[in-house]
Amino acid sequence: MPALFYYLKTHKAYMGLKIGLVYAASATRAVIQEMFKSVRGLRKRDVIAPISVTKETYDIIICDELDWLLTCSRNISKSFSPP
Repeated sequence: MPALFYYLKTHKAYMGLKIGLVYAASATRAVIQEMFKSVRGLRKRDVIAPISVTKETYDIIICDELDWLLTCSRNISKSFSPP
């Protein structure tokens, strides 16, 4: 996802838009924020927690929910598996 975010932040067509990259896991968010500090065109404050989405207005939000989706799909498949 950081690659998509980088593309959007640096492409001329999206330059004026407010874009947020949401990571629910604080440890992952901290790592990504540290990485963003060293990449031209990206800012540490663009990597946000889910609660931040409710506090500001964003034009584009990219959300990392892979962990949740995997957990959810495993639980659903267990509950609906044939006997």
